[in-house]
Amino acid sequence: MKQQHHLTFFAGIALVALALIIAAGAMPSVAAPASYKSIALQSPPSAMQAALAEADVVVRVRVAQSTSAWTPDHTAIRSTNTLSVRYMLRGTEMADLIVETVGGYLPAEELYMISPDLPTLSGGEEAILFLAKTGDRYAIVGGQDGKYTVRAGQVLYAGGLFEEPIASFYARLQALDPAMQLPADWAEQEAQLAQEPVIDGMDFVYKNIKWPTSEIGYKVNLNSRLIGTQAGSADEFLTAIQNAAETWSMVDGADFTLTYAGPTDSTTVANNFANEIFFVDKGLVDDSDNNLPLA
Repeated sequence: MKQQHHLTFFAGIALVALALIIAAGAMPSVAAPASYKSIALQSPPSAMQAALAEADVVVRVRVAQSTSAWTPDHTAIRSTNTLSVRYMLRGTEMADLIVETVGGYLPAEELYMISPDLPTLSGGEEAILFLAKTGDRYAIVGGQDGKYTVRAGQVLYAGGLFEEPIASFYARLQALDPAMQLPADWAEQEAQLAQEPVIDGMDFVYKNIKWPTSEIGYKVNLNSRLIGTQAGSADEFLTAIQNAAETWSMVDGADFTLTYAGPTDSTTVANNFANEIFFVDKGLVDDSDNNLPLA
């Protein structure tokens, strides 16, 4: 049976995930240490193993170029991505390869298309990809679980909610596939690459995407396990989020107002045309190893 994917077009105006916008200001209004560090990380989804089973190639890459165009029937946008290979983890050694992805951006038409369950690539992005050969090109397998963004020595999982050091990520891969080979100098390569400027994926690059109206309602899931501790009560957490939203609404040049629209039980990041905020334990702690919540 042919798999179907939901495609979302954005022409001039569109919806974005509110949680990405106000995360920086969503902590409770209590005194926080000046610095924090990242520790203990989320276990990978079982889908990673399924994606790995589909992959002919596992490769560490830099996206050299990404070009988008309409499909022949003009019903979808696809992108052709030229990748420079940093090093191979599975598969025959190669210098570069071409990967086709669903979605993309047409600047002349100011049109942007994404599929929530399929990954995109952007020029300059660093990533680890699970690929399968399709003709003379490659495709990412496993949906979002076939792409992992690499940034400053960390590997970001789909949605950017979970991350871990690249050494830990590779240990996971080798536990799933003991035959997977890393180059002897991979750590030295990564240390050098970590000094280069960071470029995120398409999901984090501004493409003139806007909300369709100036008044934006958002819902909050107060699911932090720190509620009721010294970090604050449920009311204090909600007030902190509302204060952050109000602050963003008052930013010079902001042509929108963020308005609290009630509770939600959502814990899923998706392009679902809903503005939802919830808490995720990313292993953030202060200098005394006290957990810090993140919305």
